[in-house]
Order: sequence, then C-alpha cells, then structure tokens
Amino acid sequence: MISRLYKLLYTRFGGRPWTYITREATRRRPLEALLWAFLLGNVFANVLPWSWELLAGGFIAAGVVVGHIFWGAPPSTWEK
Repeated sequence: MISRLYKLLYTRFGGRPWTYITREATRRRPLEALLWAFLLGNVFANVLPWSWELLAGGFIAAGVVVGHIFWGAPPSTWEK
C-alpha cells in the first residue's frame, strides 16, 4: 500500500522516483545540496520544538532506510 501511495505521489510530482531525482541533483551539485540541507536543518531547529525535530528526524531516517531497501535500483544497475 505504501509503495502504491509513493508511486501515485511521484508520478504527479516529478514523474519518476524521488530517490533518482535527489541522487542526480546531489551528484551534479553536491556542495549546494549540503548547504540546502544545513539551512533547512537550521530553520527547523529554530522554529520547531525539539520533540518535533526528533519526530521529523525519525521520519526522515525511516524514509531513507525504506527508500534504499525497497525502492532503490536493483543491484544489477548499481555503479561499480
């Protein structure tokens, strides 16, 4: 069910899996990606209470893990 929801979202916003879009963007401009992540982290740290930050961090970590395990490219297409 989650994979169907994810597919519904990425077909409407981006046209293909967000993991691929993010990976390509960070490979093209890695310093810019790090700066954006740093800036967003600082904004959230100053706006949200710490309990919400922990919750958001947990969701992000879970999304990264699930994205790498279930929705990544098959091993035959990985770079060597």
